[in-house]
Amino acid sequence: SKVGGIVAYSPVSLLNPTNDFGGAPSIGAPILYIVRHAQNDDDVQDKIRGLKDQPLNAYGEKQLEALRDFFADRMVLSVYTDDLSRTRATAMAIAQACNCGVETDIGLRSWDVGSKLEGRSMAAHKLEIQDLKTHPDKVPVAGESWGAFERKAGEAIERAVRRGMEASAPVVIVTVPQLFCTAPVL
Repeated sequence: SKVGGIVAYSPVSLLNPTNDFGGAPSIGAPILYIVRHAQNDDDVQDKIRGLKDQPLNAYGEKQLEALRDFFADRMVLSVYTDDLSRTRATAMAIAQACNCGVETDIGLRSWDVGSKLEGRSMAAHKLEIQDLKTHPDKVPVAGESWGAFERKAGEAIERAVRRGMEASAPVVIVTVPQLFCTAPVL
């Protein structure tokens, strides 16, 4: 299911539906929530962020309240995020609402698009980004290839999902839109 920028993945069944959190999750209950980070100024200006560490803007701060409301009555094992301001602030708001911890995994960091693209207009560089994605081993100036980014992020997501499956409790991954969702958060 999808609510705004929150995507929830539910299994058809759980083989071992017990956990340490006061009861078994329901068959078909979400096991993974994926949340796009709240808004910052580069989002509004449609700029390529890459690893540029920019805090949330005023609207992004308001979005955190909506996230707290959404997650207030949900059981969550842990929230996984990278170490950048935009994702970390989003993860902290969710963890506060769920009364759970935040796990930092730099494997969830945004795609390092390199010095030539970071901070530039998305529209003006759309074809260059598309070329890098269709040639996944091509490395942008001072960045990482799309293929390397996908492998790194995939491994980080697998770690978080494995932890949630072992505990039979849902986890939240706060990430960037390149990985899963393009809709803004709530």
